[in-house]
Amino acid sequence: MKPTKMESYKGILDCAQVAEGINAANANARRLATDAQTLLDAGSFATAASLAALAIEESGKVSILRAIVLTEDEKALRSEWKRYRSHTSKNCHWIFADLGSVPVST
Repeated sequence: MKPTKMESYKGILDCAQVAEGINAANANARRLATDAQTLLDAGSFATAASLAALAIEESGKVSILRAIVLTEDEKALRSEWKRYRSHTSKNCHWIFADLGSVPVST
């Protein structure tokens, strides 16, 4: 029997749904980061790195969810949902916090 593919949601979210999504993403990111640290401390480096990457992706959902609730047209909404489902879109923002804390040498 061939499995049926579920259709991805691509619609509008209200503020309460976005807040719930942000809270869930933040909680999941914290849990994954804590588990990654536990595995790192135990010497399980590869698995710790994998969980850390998942934590980064999970925290990357927050800015995209904010953008979804602020979209003004269908094209922008489709674009934000595409970003939400993209691994690279969710894991590229983590470096910005570090960039601000590194001194610039001239």
